[in-house]
Amino acid sequence: LTLASELGIEVGKILKKQGKPKNKFLLLSSIGPNSIHKKCKWFQNLNYDTLFIYYSDYFKSDESDFYLRFSGKKLVQYFYLFQQYDFIDKYKYIFILDNDNLISGKNISRLFKIADKLNVNLLAPSIKIKDVKDSDVLKLLDFYNNYNPKNKFKSFLFLREVLPNNLIRIYNQVIKYTFWPHMIQTKNKKDRYIKETNIVEDGRTIINISLIKKFRKDIKFMKLFKSGILFDHLLANYSNFKKIYIVDFINYIHLDPYKNKDK
Repeated sequence: LTLASELGIEVGKILKKQGKPKNKFLLLSSIGPNSIHKKCKWFQNLNYDTLFIYYSDYFKSDESDFYLRFSGKKLVQYFYLFQQYDFIDKYKYIFILDNDNLISGKNISRLFKIADKLNVNLLAPSIKIKDVKDSDVLKLLDFYNNYNPKNKFKSFLFLREVLPNNLIRIYNQVIKYTFWPHMIQTKNKKDRYIKETNIVEDGRTIINISLIKKFRKDIKFMKLFKSGILFDHLLANYSNFKKIYIVDFINYIHLDPYKNKDK
């Protein structure tokens, strides 16, 4: 509770345990009334434990192996959990997954197996863009990859300034759900393609516990990271930008558009 006070959060019931950790993998998600954990079967006889953080009046104690109840921002919830050494240190990989990411529990299990086999620092599924043809998205990516800006950093955000008319509608749809073009699925699932990169997006990332141990050493430092964008850059830095992968043949669909992400 002292830690919670330092972080400026209010905590409800602390980490109600139902049995002991069974697996070396943990799925962590903040759960509310509109979360899709039930639809995706995140908690049915899989190779990982689940810990759901309930931040609203919606609460079901029998939905996960472990649960935590408190309100507040998502990242602050996770930073609090990272300090629960006796619990969190029992796991090798933690999958922090936003509750509006459509991905099955079966595919989450597959991702954990791949992460463990490759001994990754960070690993994420690719994203499939909602309500737009894959072939149209690939046209946009081709333009982005072949675009050579003059005296300007090659940013996906600033691409809107130079797009031809036939790609504007596609871009406007893509940018609702990701600012990370390298995370977009680009190949057929049968290709079983895994690409190495130097950064992946928070909220859909499997994290090696060793990175969390580095991060949690300084609470004052932790308090600086109120944005997921900053957090995932930090994790990549702790990884020395190595052993970071995107599994192209396993994807998620981001259901809710970004809110105020341009900031």
